[in-house]
Amino acid sequence: MSETDELAKALAAVQAELPQIHKTETAQTGSYSYRYADLAAVSRAVLPLLGRHGLAWITRPTVREDGRLVLAYELRHVSGQSISGEYPLPSPTSAPQQLGSAITYARRYCLCSVTGVAPESDDDDAAAASRRPTGRGEWEHAQPRQQRQRQPGREEIIARARQAIADARDQARLDEIESLIRQRESEGAITADDAIELRRLRVARLDALFPAGEQQVIESAAEEWPETAEVPA
Repeated sequence: MSETDELAKALAAVQAELPQIHKTETAQTGSYSYRYADLAAVSRAVLPLLGRHGLAWITRPTVREDGRLVLAYELRHVSGQSISGEYPLPSPTSAPQQLGSAITYARRYCLCSVTGVAPESDDDDAAAASRRPTGRGEWEHAQPRQQRQRQPGREEIIARARQAIADARDQARLDEIESLIRQRESEGAITADDAIELRRLRVARLDALFPAGEQQVIESAAEEWPETAEVPA
């Protein structure tokens, strides 16, 4: 018997009852905008279902022994079985608004990823798909649209994304890359683990560009600091 049999059964029951969650919020990152479901909307739809099936969702900002700030998350079942992990966050010395926005995003992203929630809006997604560039140009803006003839494979996408992160010189570019990572993950072109690794690289690049105390404030999220979040020392 698997160590997570009971948890898996409960999560399967939750997923069978998940309602449709619409993307009602809009974020603007430079010249690109996208729609998303905020943490409050996702939590209202998912947390009561988890509780009904004996599941508890726990997140907390934590400073690891190596000094890195992460969001520790855990999906725990009444049987004692659990699934847990960590999501990278900006430096603990970052500006409060930047940390608050990053923590809110991480809480939403991890909750959706672990439970299988996929907020959607068919009209918006269809319209966005018609505008999405493909191939090398989406990372580098180096080729005209008519020159892009094939869809890159997963490894090629990851390699280009890594290079784009390494070449980024400002926060606006890194925000644009984050949007592209989200697109590629939602399309199934890269896995959730790929996206997490790319985001780790993005956070590391942001820390390298803007050392402690010099980070630019992230204005796109405009979400309040979560009441349940722990303020790192």
